[in-house]
Amino acid sequence: MQPLITLVGCPLNSSRSNVTLVASVCSNHDDHGKCCRYINAFVAVSIGHYANATSNLGVDLDVSEVCFHSILGTLELYGVPPNATGLCGFWSKITVNYVCKGRRTVTQMLQSPGFANVADNCEVPLLEESDCKGV
Repeated sequence: MQPLITLVGCPLNSSRSNVTLVASVCSNHDDHGKCCRYINAFVAVSIGHYANATSNLGVDLDVSEVCFHSILGTLELYGVPPNATGLCGFWSKITVNYVCKGRRTVTQMLQSPGFANVADNCEVPLLEESDCKGV
């Protein structure tokens, strides 16, 4: 059983994510791409749970740096090499604060033009291959 992951000072909850799997994948220095995808998924799952609970697309700017350091510390605690997060663009490409054309909430995104096309194109189980993207 995996210990509870606490992101001190950060409203994100990573307890449902398998950070030991992320560490295992990232310990293979020959597959940086796969490591980056797992780190991105680890963060995305936390953001997704946060969005479901709060309707916000990400954390507020005033706590985003706290979340960054908390997530980074958690990943390193579980054995993800520090250089892996740097190679993956954690913080510059993988973020915890999302604003899309001024939209900050799930409701605002759902009301944005063209969102229905994205939702229609992406209605497949996560494990299936797809070309999920907006039209």
